[in-house]
Amino acid sequence: MTIGLRISVQTIFGANQGVPQLIKLLEKYSANATFFFAMGPDTNAVSIKQLRQSLSLRYFNYKSINYRTILRRQTFETDCKDILTLAKENGFEIGVDRFNSTSWKNNALYASSNWTELQMQRTNSIFTKLSGEAPKASSAPFWQMNRDAYRLNQRLGYNYTSDTRGTHAFLPIFDGEIISCPQLPTTLPTIPEMIQGKRMEPDFLLQSTIEHMKSLNQLIYGAHAEIEGGPYYSHFDKLLQHWSNNKHDVVSLQQYLERSVDNLPRHNVITRKIPGFTNPLAYQGSEFLG
Repeated sequence: MTIGLRISVQTIFGANQGVPQLIKLLEKYSANATFFFAMGPDTNAVSIKQLRQSLSLRYFNYKSINYRTILRRQTFETDCKDILTLAKENGFEIGVDRFNSTSWKNNALYASSNWTELQMQRTNSIFTKLSGEAPKASSAPFWQMNRDAYRLNQRLGYNYTSDTRGTHAFLPIFDGEIISCPQLPTTLPTIPEMIQGKRMEPDFLLQSTIEHMKSLNQLIYGAHAEIEGGPYYSHFDKLLQHWSNNKHDVVSLQQYLERSVDNLPRHNVITRKIPGFTNPLAYQGSEFLG
């Protein structure tokens, strides 16, 4: 079975510490992935409490928290170019997250057109400057979206985006408007959902993911460089080992789109509350038959 792997990189710590570790781990199992990078200032360190609530990072050690606090004034543009290059040169697809993931999480759902466009255009501009080419894929932090963000996915020329949660790839319909940019939703549960603020052992998380896989026909896993590349590294190692042992092909989302998806159905997009997250998420709704 083909498994698409989506890795969000939303902090300086995640970029400089998590990404290199994840690259080594993925290469160990001959797995591929798409890394989605935020491009603006790392303001997550300003609100440790908020980040814990959003990503269930309460088990980060003090060293990593202090690292992010010290570097909170640095930006991806000035300090992470080498990490983008590292991922790209090692054969991984790279795309954009948003300019400021914390601000996007807090404001995107009800943001104005101007605010939304500024966030996304600035992200694209910095990514193009750092990588030498415009991004072809995008993801929304914490699966937060609005009408203008869906429209900009078309205007900015993305091959696909991964902004939603759901069960299979689809073309989104938002308030009756067709958005002609494929959505590759995260279909498997994330670590914050599974632990819901509690300390869980890697074996429990592994079995939980395996159980969820049994009920799905399309598999896309959403990881965070700050989590799977940090305190839950051993869990991710075991998960990749399980996939490798069972001959699952772990690929980038572009590869997933090319290999696994034909004649995408149209589905309405709704917002839905999921345990483990403070905000309702963009979620794949019913099929649009109109």
